[in-house]
Amino acid sequence: MIKAQWGEVIADENVQRNRNFKFIFKGEGHFKGFEQSIPTYVLSGRNLGGRTSYSGDYFGRKTELKSLSDFSMPLRENQFLVSLLCLVKQVSGKAA
Repeated sequence: MIKAQWGEVIADENVQRNRNFKFIFKGEGHFKGFEQSIPTYVLSGRNLGGRTSYSGDYFGRKTELKSLSDFSMPLRENQFLVSLLCLVKQVSGKAA
């Protein structure tokens, strides 16, 4: 069973895809509650040159994106934006 050392952050394959951070492959690890071994990575630092924006395709959100774009139009025209609150439901794994 793999254990993190003091000050060490261990992540799985999905987390290591985050372009804001750098990871080093540690090996296949066995974890409590999982029958199969899981590829494991160690956090090695920040990726200061990485893009922080989403690069995938947007789907099923045309109405929401249009509404957000319309709402933020005054800001893009150098006017004040009163308030903005974005609540995002993050879905991973299986389709929602």
